[in-house]
Formats: sequence, C-alpha cells, structure tokens
Amino acid sequence: MAKSKKYHWEIGGALPTIEEHSLVKLNIIEKYLEAYMKHLTIHPFSTTLKFAIIDGFSGGGIYNFKGNEIFGSPLRILETIQRVKTEITLQRQNDNRGLVKFDIPVYCIEKDKKIYDFLIQAINQRNFKNNAAVVNGEFATTYQRIIKELRDKKYNKAIFILDQYGYSDANISTIRNILTSFKNAEIILTFACDSLIDYLSEKNITALSNLGLDMCNIEYLLDTKQEDDRNRNALRAALLNGIIQQVGACFYTPFFIKGRETHRAYWLLHFSNHPIARNEMVKLHYEYYNSFIHYGGSGLDMFGYSTKDIETFNTFLFAEEDKNKSLKCIESQIDEKVAKHSAKTFGELIKSEINHTPATIEVIQESLKEYLLYGDIEIINPKTNKLVKNHKNIKLDHIIKRTKQQRFKF
Repeated sequence: MAKSKKYHWEIGGALPTIEEHSLVKLNIIEKYLEAYMKHLTIHPFSTTLKFAIIDGFSGGGIYNFKGNEIFGSPLRILETIQRVKTEITLQRQNDNRGLVKFDIPVYCIEKDKKIYDFLIQAINQRNFKNNAAVVNGEFATTYQRIIKELRDKKYNKAIFILDQYGYSDANISTIRNILTSFKNAEIILTFACDSLIDYLSEKNITALSNLGLDMCNIEYLLDTKQEDDRNRNALRAALLNGIIQQVGACFYTPFFIKGRETHRAYWLLHFSNHPIARNEMVKLHYEYYNSFIHYGGSGLDMFGYSTKDIETFNTFLFAEEDKNKSLKCIESQIDEKVAKHSAKTFGELIKSEINHTPATIEVIQESLKEYLLYGDIEIINPKTNKLVKNHKNIKLDHIIKRTKQQRFKF
C-alpha cells in the first residue's frame, strides 16, 4: 500500500506502524471493491464477473496499529475478494439463482526486494499464494506489460490502486494511458498535493513537466503562487484543474483525506468512466465523513473557484448537515440546469454536473422532488412513454423536460 520511503518491511523485522488516516484508505478500498463486485452481479442473469485489480505500490502487506496486525492493501484486497465471492454465492443459492464464475486476477507490484520478499511470505502464510501475481519492479516500468497481458486475455475492466507516497510515481500520462487502455478502467490514486505546492518554483519546471502538466498549467500555477503563496485553496484549485484537464477522465472525485498527524493535505482521487462508479465512491466519503474534507461549495459548480466567492473557502465535511446543505443549495440551482438539458436524458444532466459537486446522484434526484410535485418538470420513461412521479425512480435513461407552465418563484 505504501512506498518504502515512509514504511519498511523486512523478514524478521518489526512491522511498521500505520497511521489512522491510512486505515481509512484501506477501508475505502475494501468497501469500494465490495460495492463494485455486488453491483456487477446484481442482475439475476449475470454468470461471470471478470475484472483485474492492480495494486501498484503494494508495500509489505501488514502493519502494526496499536499492537495489532493490520492488513495492508494487497492482503486486504485478497481477503475482500474471497469474502465477497462467498457472500454473493450464498445469496444466489438462497435466491435459487445461477452461480457466478469469478475471474479476478490480482497483481501486486513492489520495487524494493526486501519488501517484495516480505510480501511473498505474508501472502503465502495466509493461503493466498494462488490468488495473486506478485511483481518485483517499478510500477512505471511494469504496468504496461500487465495491461498488455490483460488485454490479450480480453479483460475490459480493471481497478488500479495507486497509493503512491508523493505525487510523481504515477504521473498524469500514466493515468491517462490506463484510462484509455480498458473500456471500464478505474483508478484510486493518492496524490500529495501540498508537497507539490511546496515544491512549486521556476527552478522546478522540468519536474512539473515530467509530472504531465503542460506549460499553460505550470505557468498558471507559478503565477498563482507568486500572487499569494499563502492561499492554499487557490493553488489547490489551479493544480486540480490542470490535472483534470490533462487526465481526461469522464468522472472523478477530488476530495481531501484528513490526517491528525499532519496538516499537509493530500487527495484521494478516483477516476472512472461511468457515473455510477463515481457515485459509489462519493457515498463512501459520506460513510467516512470524519476523514474527508472538501474546501469548496456545497452545491453544483463547486470547482468554479473565485477569490471573491466566500463559499469556496468553506469546508465541506461530508456529515449529515453538509449533505442537507448540499440538497438545499442544489434545489435552488437545479431549475436552471434542467432548462439547459430539457428534452435530454437525466444521465446527460448527471454527466454534465456530477463532477462539480460533493453531492450524490440520489441528492440530485431529491432536489427534483418539489419540481415534480408542482409540475415544473416532467420525467418520462422512454421504454413505456409514461410519466415518472417519484423522484426516487428516476433512471439515467429517463427524459427530463421543463414544462411551459412554471410557478412564480420569489
């Protein structure tokens, strides 16, 4: 899960101690894999679940936390797959449905030979020997070979867990390459944004260029830092916008993970090509609301950063009160968005807006509740050509229309 710069493992040596915010990352990985597997097998006629997991910076696989052994990402991934496969199989047996054939190869990449040896031992001792391919090498020089191997075997789904220690081992071109290599690729990436911001200077343009930022992004970042080096929010927004532009992912979640041990912020970024994948990840941010933070607005267009907009300096903590605030804010904005997307699908509205809000799809559905009740909008199921009355039943392929007769709004 982590690089040897921060943690070290050696056979016969003491286990490294894991910090609480890193435990949250492990929980997110586990919960997301569980949701992913169950979602892809929810259809009663599903017969095969075929996708790959690549843990790019595996580490030794075991940590110490308050005197207890805690599994790192490689063992947590393997354990989760085994558990969820059993749960899905039992549920299908109880429902008298056909069983699912699971085809889920796991690749664990670790560059340090001593840590690699420790990981091999940890995997073998816990009876996962036949469930993982452990690779001793740099992620940057091995991932393309793994991609080729998977594509040759007709895999079109893959999840890359890239918990790098800093910000440069998995650069923007690598992320973009992964996302275009599979029809349904996803990436969970740790990015030490404050470390990079500290590093920003005219002397480090080559390093920034190697990261994958173009000169327009770099010059804008340097200008922003020169104008006000203390304004972290402005610098983070500029950096994020540059990364998003260069990566080209359809959907993403750019929220900060909080750590008590340090005041330096880093992102837990999730890139995907489907709105449901993005939505499931955001749900987990609300589930672990004590551990995530967004420095920005609660409604739509949250990346429209402006130094004049006080709202962008607020902190959004993913607690229940933040969720309610987000709903109220979106309720005041959604009418304009529906007008813009009238006669298009709800999915098109979501695709246009979902990246720019800390809200889930369910919150956006709820924001339409009153508009449906009073007839300001219509939702049409194209398969039946019937009106959808309940906001909870709105699907991505449903047509959303703004009616001609609108209430007078104060």
